[in-house]
Amino acid sequence: MYYVLALCMFPDRNYDQVMRVLLNGLAWRSRRAPWWEAPSTSAISRARARLGAEPLRALLHRVAVPAFRAHDVGLAGLRPVAMDDMMLAVPGTRDNAAFGRPDGEGLLPRVRVVAVVENGTHTLVDATFAGSAVERHTLAARALRRLGPGTLLLARFGPEGFGLWRTAAATGAHLLWGIAGADGLALEHRLGDGSYLAWPAATGGAPVRVVPRPGSDWLVTTLTDPGQAPAAELSARYAGRWDMAGAMAWAVRCGPAAVLRSRSAETVAQEVWALLCVYQAMCALALWTEGSQPLWPAPPA
Repeated sequence: MYYVLALCMFPDRNYDQVMRVLLNGLAWRSRRAPWWEAPSTSAISRARARLGAEPLRALLHRVAVPAFRAHDVGLAGLRPVAMDDMMLAVPGTRDNAAFGRPDGEGLLPRVRVVAVVENGTHTLVDATFAGSAVERHTLAARALRRLGPGTLLLARFGPEGFGLWRTAAATGAHLLWGIAGADGLALEHRLGDGSYLAWPAATGGAPVRVVPRPGSDWLVTTLTDPGQAPAAELSARYAGRWDMAGAMAWAVRCGPAAVLRSRSAETVAQEVWALLCVYQAMCALALWTEGSQPLWPAPPA
């Protein structure tokens, strides 16, 4: 387990180098020197295969808990959370081919990861992933399980996003989403701050408020009262939403050349879960450094 997590902390080193870094850190526990013998790369690969992905998935779901701080309460007294996604390239092995190769994204298979985080602490609330062939809005529906009243979900979607709107609204959370243009919104009532009320069919007839932003995403929200949530504050809150690719860049060297190391579907899943666990740990470390204590769950009885 520790070794798989360490692989994500040192993405530019090979199996043997990561093992040496990890075990050298434990040398103080033994009076003998050297106290360990480095396993072979093939032995490490077999150990990863035996471990599988499930222990890392369980670990992430254990530590992906709110780290909410009182000063993070924002617009309308709601705790802002953000949803975003990113693509991770994986080696082009026969097993990994099942993840799919999206058009215009290079020759390697890719995995789509969707995460929901607290916008203030940047700690994970939930995350999921699948092959690149799975549509973003379909995958995003799996990451809504921990939303509820008292939260404000920030996200950006194209026209297909309204297929997810009713699912997200049913959690009790308020929504603030960016969309490209206002097709199908039928702006019906202008409010004093320049926003509009609309009753689009895509939301099941539920009223929404639309904030036009020329040259940028238009905003759609369930916060229909401009006195509670002025248009200017909605725009400012949306502009500060969490960005997944930027947040994960330190770990995966995000860019055209970023490729995970795993060569089978099971170890790809293991590596993605581990990467998200390491991200959560780094967020926790940052909170401890600034004096905020993460709200980790109590150990099981």
